[in-house]
Amino acid sequence: MSPGVAVLIVAIVQTVAGLGLLAVLGFGSTARELLRYAAIAPLAGMAWMGVLAATLATLGSRLSVAGMVLVTVATCAGGALRVVRRPDEPAARPARRRRSLVDNLVVAASLLALGVVTLFAVALFRIKPLAEYDGWAMWGMKSRAIAALGAADPALFASQAYARLHLEYPLLLPSLHALPLQLLDDFSSNAVVLDCFVLGLAGLAAVWGVLRDLVRPSILLPFLAALATAPAFFGQLAIGYADVPLAMFVAAGVVASARWLLDDARMWLVLTTLFVAAATLTKNEGLLFGVATYVALLVAAEGRRRAVLVSGAVVALVYAPWRAYVALHDLGAPDYDLSSSFNLPWVVRRLDRAPEAAEGLLRRATEQYQFGFLLALGAVAVVVALLVGPRRLGILGGAFGLLSFAGLTWIYVLTPADVSDYLSSNGDRVIVSLVVGLTALAPLLLEESTRRLATPRMDPATVTTAPGGSSSPSASLPDASPGAR
Repeated sequence: MSPGVAVLIVAIVQTVAGLGLLAVLGFGSTARELLRYAAIAPLAGMAWMGVLAATLATLGSRLSVAGMVLVTVATCAGGALRVVRRPDEPAARPARRRRSLVDNLVVAASLLALGVVTLFAVALFRIKPLAEYDGWAMWGMKSRAIAALGAADPALFASQAYARLHLEYPLLLPSLHALPLQLLDDFSSNAVVLDCFVLGLAGLAAVWGVLRDLVRPSILLPFLAALATAPAFFGQLAIGYADVPLAMFVAAGVVASARWLLDDARMWLVLTTLFVAAATLTKNEGLLFGVATYVALLVAAEGRRRAVLVSGAVVALVYAPWRAYVALHDLGAPDYDLSSSFNLPWVVRRLDRAPEAAEGLLRRATEQYQFGFLLALGAVAVVVALLVGPRRLGILGGAFGLLSFAGLTWIYVLTPADVSDYLSSNGDRVIVSLVVGLTALAPLLLEESTRRLATPRMDPATVTTAPGGSSSPSASLPDASPGAR
């Protein structure tokens, strides 16, 4: 069996599991309605399987391919109980707006760009090995070890011989990579690279699936095309590192939380919980972005903060086994120690490192051969939403962005390494989740702001007093929501 076939088989099973999970969460009362959200299923299935596999590996067990199939069957069975087939009552579809010629041209150009860059990526990823150091020495090694040993055996995963390979990093990504490796007769580093590629595509699809019935294609697709064609996106996926996969979970969590702010449907908050939990188990920085997301939600979700706290508590419970494993085996982080933040005299002497770190992160995020203008577009979308509305979404995006950036900068204040050297080794990667998260949220911010600008304000002169003293718009009032969906 080739690595591509093994990765494809696992991806199909995970997508089916994702569909079952969406049904369990109530994403459709009919099969047809459920399929409207099918684009979210691949990443949801990967997050679900990844959290389960990483937890089992931490506890000394393993999610085998057979176990993955059993979990998929069980998840789909639970979803089938929620889906009620009503052939006489087809699911209602959102009203479609007639697109102009310009809209059609924008959509066509975006789809062409996405198609071309995906084809080139397929040609590259099908033959690309893990040649970069962290790719084969850290992520590839852990994936192969879990596939062969069946768990995070402390003899390897807590051994001082491998201390330089970031043994304190969580195990979701290696656990996902280990699934197709179990189908192969021998280790293939190309399977790890292909698995990263599939996860990247699943992330783009998930953002589209969450926003597709809220944002016009002529706004949503250009942002996704700009993200996919940014050199850093597929370029970093090809080296097998965890930064872009982490960014996919973070971005999906951010847009799902924004959808919850708008719709107040519990299923979106549960989906946020799943994606943020997956992010925290992908890499250490995932905890930073998860905290940023929940703090931003707490600020923006007036009247619904208890639900946010419950969701955050679930993520903490999911993360707890790995934290216990790290503490039990004394797996300290060699690059920085967050507990040093409480050593105030020591921290004060290092605050002069913050401007250099902040400037270096911004420069790397906006470089032409990284993500270019995408961070600036995300920031503009946040400002427009704060000025025009809906301010809840602007607060979510602004707080997430500022807290994430402040947290990343703080890491460079704490690290014992030289700031310039540390930035040169990872600055272009750690910033990815912030850029991708804001880029994914920007289409929704712009759509909602544009809709509000296009909605005429009610002129008091056109309001008449109805019998009984209530006010109502006169018949001459123009359509109050020409841009409403």
